[in-house]
Amino acid sequence: MNAMSADRAHALTPITDEDITLVFQGAWTADARRHIERSREAMPGARVVVSTFTEDDASRAAMPDVEWVVSEDPGPLPAYKRGARAPLNNVNRQIVSSRAGLAKVKSKYAVKIRTDCALSSRAFADIYARVTRDEIAPRRVLASSIYTLHPDGIDALHFHLSDWFFFGPTERLSAYYDIPLMENEDAKWFADDRRHRRGSHYFARRYRARFAPEQYLTVEYAKRLGYSTPSFLNDTSDAIKESYLRFLGEECIVSEPQALGLEFEKYAHVSRSHYQHFNCVWGRDWSELFDAAKEATRFTASGLTRAPARQMSVSAHRRTVVRAMRRIDFLLPVIAITGLMPLVGDMLGFYRKLIGFKLDA
Repeated sequence: MNAMSADRAHALTPITDEDITLVFQGAWTADARRHIERSREAMPGARVVVSTFTEDDASRAAMPDVEWVVSEDPGPLPAYKRGARAPLNNVNRQIVSSRAGLAKVKSKYAVKIRTDCALSSRAFADIYARVTRDEIAPRRVLASSIYTLHPDGIDALHFHLSDWFFFGPTERLSAYYDIPLMENEDAKWFADDRRHRRGSHYFARRYRARFAPEQYLTVEYAKRLGYSTPSFLNDTSDAIKESYLRFLGEECIVSEPQALGLEFEKYAHVSRSHYQHFNCVWGRDWSELFDAAKEATRFTASGLTRAPARQMSVSAHRRTVVRAMRRIDFLLPVIAITGLMPLVGDMLGFYRKLIGFKLDA
């Protein structure tokens, strides 16, 4: 059997637990051990690597078949948003711990998951196998829909994949994190004398960093694959948007956490957020992008000009919401200061109910 035939045969074969290594990355917390044990119940045949910054002798002794990687902590960068309670920027910690953990993986596939998350099933592997069954050498990265931002969404940040969970060929995940650490200058890009571009909306103006942490990872990865990427967080030209749509359809799989078997107790409420409903890429959106990418590939193979990625049928509703949000943009700072932001969510919920619209159906 030649190499191409072997790759095709493998693509048609279900992905087993033994084909996968689970890389738990991040701070070691009291709940991390429970999340690992929960995930091992769902995938008893998968190998487990823990990549963190601190030793935990008791947990290590209790889980002798788990491989530990302890890296030197690069420390946090300044908060990436404005505000007294804005979180620190831990993107470099994620890069260092993810890269070190993935370096220990010997299996064909890997999961990169946070230590504060767990897996309740192996549904993600079945989704991946089903989507890539016709691809000779699968290379896609599978991510959670929550915080994979839609180009027509409220935040409108392009090349922003959720970093909660990734699954795919180990070499791809390793490439995703084989990027430079974020520089301090980029972490404070809009903090000094540099202003956001004219017309930037309220949600973009809250950022101090050049890119959101998740966006920085995706931009660096996509740039190496040849995609046109933003120069700063809300660089949203038509060319960048088109490039992001192609990237999602050609290089990714995006699905809801519950469909993947991903549990994240800390952010369980986000799946019910009306704001995020109009902000993220949901499974239905991604399916249409995937179909558009296949259509574009057929055009290219036949010698014709690449067909542009189709606009998703659901985007009209997002654009309606975004236009409304932009009209009240001047009021949002006051709404935020007075603690009335939940009312914005209520309005979005009323709109959803009015049109009977579900993006994640």
